[in-house]
Amino acid sequence: MISEPELFDGDQPFTDTRAIPEQRSETLTPREPRPSGGAGSRPWLWAIGGAVAASAIWAGGLYVYDAPKPEPDAGDWRVSRNLCVDAQLKALTMELGAATSPSPHTRVHQDQHRAGCFLSFPGGGAESRFPATATVGYTLHKRIDPGPEFEAGLMPQLGPDEPSTSLQRVEGLGEKAFFQLRTGVEPTFHVLDGQAVLSLTVSLDGYSEEGGAVPTNIAGIKASMVADLKALMARLQS
Repeated sequence: MISEPELFDGDQPFTDTRAIPEQRSETLTPREPRPSGGAGSRPWLWAIGGAVAASAIWAGGLYVYDAPKPEPDAGDWRVSRNLCVDAQLKALTMELGAATSPSPHTRVHQDQHRAGCFLSFPGGGAESRFPATATVGYTLHKRIDPGPEFEAGLMPQLGPDEPSTSLQRVEGLGEKAFFQLRTGVEPTFHVLDGQAVLSLTVSLDGYSEEGGAVPTNIAGIKASMVADLKALMARLQS
């Protein structure tokens, strides 16, 4: 067999540069992590931070939206435990005679306090007064402002044959007041003052449109009703 020739330089052979390099075992050194310190080094942190901030803003807005609104200020108005005691109706008593059978009622709710009183005036006597009844109403609103819909709420629910009744503005009585003369002879006053709504109605039972009897002086009754409403408002604010 012919072997590959060996090259000699003097007594030493030349080293073949094409020889396979010596295989050495190497120890792999773990790669050091890249240092953090730049905004672009970890963009996922910014994503998480943005989500947290957005959630905080949304939660704050939701809290403000759902936060309970402050209740309106009722001012000096107080509730009435017995409106027949508070509404003494001294002026109407002078006009119609002594009242009998006072009937108070009260309805208590977290949004409203309602009180009412029904009184009868038998009439008769030396003055030949007509029998009449009086109805007093008082509502103290605790949650909403009754002002914007006060006048609209006074319009009657009309049936097909029921005539409408007009409202007359009255000055000098509360914040806003209206006078209404209902079918027959039922003079009525409606008063708005802050969170309070009051009403006073007098029904002259001895008079009808078909009868020939002359009703009690309406002008005098109206003046007495105004005086009694002012006295009642003063008592409910004391």
